[in-house]
Amino acid sequence: MSDLFLSHSTRDDAFVRELQQALLLHGVSVWIDSRELSPNGLLEPAIIAAIDSAAAYAVLVSPEALQSRWVGKELRHALAVQRQRGRDAYPVFVLSLDGTQPGVLEAIFEDEPLYIAAQSAAGGVEAVIHPVLVALGKRLPTDFGASVQPPAEPLEELVLELSDLKFVEPEDGVRRASARARLVYEPAASGLREVKSEHSWRFVAPIGPIEAGELRWYLEQYAVWPSHYFAARAGKVEASLVEWGRKLYDAALPGAHIASVLAAWARIDRHAGRRFSVHVDAGLEAGAAEAEVQAAREAATVLLGLPWELLHDGRSYLFQGASPSRVRRRLPNTQVLDVAVLALPIRILLVSARPEDEACGYLDHRVSARPLVAAMEALPGLVQLTVLSPATLPALAAELARAQAARTPYHVLHFDGHGVYDRRVGLGGLCFEDPQDHARLERRRHVIVHTPELGALLREHRIPLVFLEACQSAQAAQASESVASELLRVGVASVVAMSHSVLVETARRFVEAFYQALAAGRRVGDAMLAGQRALKDDPYRGRIFGAGELRLDDWFVPVLF
Repeated sequence: MSDLFLSHSTRDDAFVRELQQALLLHGVSVWIDSRELSPNGLLEPAIIAAIDSAAAYAVLVSPEALQSRWVGKELRHALAVQRQRGRDAYPVFVLSLDGTQPGVLEAIFEDEPLYIAAQSAAGGVEAVIHPVLVALGKRLPTDFGASVQPPAEPLEELVLELSDLKFVEPEDGVRRASARARLVYEPAASGLREVKSEHSWRFVAPIGPIEAGELRWYLEQYAVWPSHYFAARAGKVEASLVEWGRKLYDAALPGAHIASVLAAWARIDRHAGRRFSVHVDAGLEAGAAEAEVQAAREAATVLLGLPWELLHDGRSYLFQGASPSRVRRRLPNTQVLDVAVLALPIRILLVSARPEDEACGYLDHRVSARPLVAAMEALPGLVQLTVLSPATLPALAAELARAQAARTPYHVLHFDGHGVYDRRVGLGGLCFEDPQDHARLERRRHVIVHTPELGALLREHRIPLVFLEACQSAQAAQASESVASELLRVGVASVVAMSHSVLVETARRFVEAFYQALAAGRRVGDAMLAGQRALKDDPYRGRIFGAGELRLDDWFVPVLF
């Protein structure tokens, strides 16, 4: 006996199988004909028996299902079973896929059926789990319970380990970050031996501040206003992308040192997930001079900020093709992080700081805060969004203390505003509003809160996740990466940081899919992947290039390009 019989067209198998697996994690067994029947079996008698023995019935309505003669027959039989047992004893409901109207199937129902909207896009399965459990009587509408965390997606990993960080000045006279490099292949399957490069080598960043500045202009400004007046400059950047990607690939994967590693990597099954990770360790020997410590910290920020998503092997970008490689950035784990089990709804505290002095120009709320609110409206019941007012550090401390005392602590702190970076100490900070100006409607001044102070506050309240929105400035990348790294170092479990500003629709798609995945119990890294997949059909995908992550063991710090 199954908990649910799900009637559908075989053309919708991909969505249905994913839904079946997700419901199984919640203890709900789902019978679907495309998986349960043998090719030579008698279709109709077997299906009738399965409908009779199920505890509930659902029909997935899609354009393909409306063309299937079997779906209508199955629905009629299920309604006959419901009349015998009663509506409460045998629930029958409709899953409407991508807004498909029931059409001819509606006439089969005697009364208005229960409709549940479902989406085939990224995060669609996660979003439909709660209403399905309510329809099955497994949950109350207001009772979400703790999220069930699915297993993390297994990925084959190629790791570039960077240590002994410092700055050098090659023949061109440009000060560049450098590190001792070694390449490691980490198989996804347990028990297989990792493969390391036989020798290490000195990696020197092949992309300097001029190239980084042009890339930032192309991503942030030209993407918003692609005027023909700037077409020549944009064309030059586009023509340079492959060149920059080749230089980065040659420096990170020099064939003379890594032949054995690449040979092992080449044997990976094409259906396995692939990931290229950059592991940056800024640690130095005990007793190192303070100047060396600061230089290593600054070099780490520069190396993390390199556009690794541009890696190009001479044929294509690594993140493109039939077997694309995800890119992530990793940091060494220095402490055990105590993270509470997430229970829905996800409580998000939005800090939308808008100082307007000479140091911090006004940021349009439509760029980031508005997409976040729009994404949250698409997830009713799964998330609760609170806007901090005023956006000051004392107000943040007071709100976190209030929530903790009320036993409703926040799961996510979403900061939307300016970031700064101090090269002298290699640390970043966030610009909060000045508490003395909280009554002002305009010309509010800023107060820089450096990461050690902010991290200590968030660690005290055990905030599991911090989401950082980057501002449009030359320091945005350095601020995002240095703040993210330092928050991890002082004990925040997970940080998401955008190193480039993105367009409104892009941000909305990413944020909505990201939080949907979190609501379904996904790890932050897998939620990041869901956000990336949501951008697959984004019209500006070509200017985003992909996404990368910083990783701290099982907790991730993604950086979206």
